[in-house]
Amino acid sequence: MLETVPGLGHTLPVATVEVFVDDAVRGRLPRVCVKTGTAADGKLRIDQERGGVGFAGLLVFLGPIGWVVLAMLLVGAGRREVLTVRLPYSEAAVDHEMGIRRLRFRSALIVAGAVLGMVLVGVTGRMTPDRFDLCSFLVSMAALFSAVQHVRLVRLRVGVDLDASRRWVTLSGVHPEFARAVEGQHASDAAGR
Repeated sequence: MLETVPGLGHTLPVATVEVFVDDAVRGRLPRVCVKTGTAADGKLRIDQERGGVGFAGLLVFLGPIGWVVLAMLLVGAGRREVLTVRLPYSEAAVDHEMGIRRLRFRSALIVAGAVLGMVLVGVTGRMTPDRFDLCSFLVSMAALFSAVQHVRLVRLRVGVDLDASRRWVTLSGVHPEFARAVEGQHASDAAGR
């Protein structure tokens, strides 16, 4: 399945492909980068959690009822599983992802520093309305930038989903060239049988 995901100023073609769970776990996939469609330089290990709490952490804002439901979910989250796959990646794709991670981390540090600065200035009694407005603006802009970097990382991530039979793994958000290479590998495996 081929779809386009709007990026920053351009569209990025993405595909979805199914592979045998053994092939994904052992990294027996074509040497085509899952993100760029070019020759892969190596394999990147991706751990995908199954189970867990996820967005249920927002239940804490519902008060005591939400706390009870969240506690029950946390008890059940102890049964979560981790599926580890090895996917072919190019150095360029890894460098791109790491660059975004660094930007997100630096902007989070700026947010923490600005909040600390606001607290220190407030404690010393030197907080004027103009300083508060400036600090609030800086915190808001850094937090927005950090959120944008987080969204970019989420959109860049390869989705890994194990089906109910536990025989197939669906990889989503992959490059169409990788999907074609996988389908070609499936066809040659079927012809060899």
